[in-house]
Amino acid sequence: MIVSHLKKTEKVEVVTVHDGDTLRLRDGRDIRLIGIDTPEMGRNGQPDKAGALDAKLSLQRLIRQREGVVYLHLGSQPREALNESID
Repeated sequence: MIVSHLKKTEKVEVVTVHDGDTLRLRDGRDIRLIGIDTPEMGRNGQPDKAGALDAKLSLQRLIRQREGVVYLHLGSQPREALNESID
């Protein structure tokens, strides 16, 4: 991965994939991936949205291929309206 053109990058370790577009990092941050919108996993007894498990498994596979290490690039909007970090 070439990251030299990015303004601010950070090498981080992923410990958990919540769903197809949300990661938990070793330092405890939850990160939403910009530009990726996948169906949500069920919460509070609700069923998963169609395709949610496939999206989660696909992202888990990608993270495993990188041995849990990814590079974050801070986007133009560092926080979502719900105060979730998005990188």
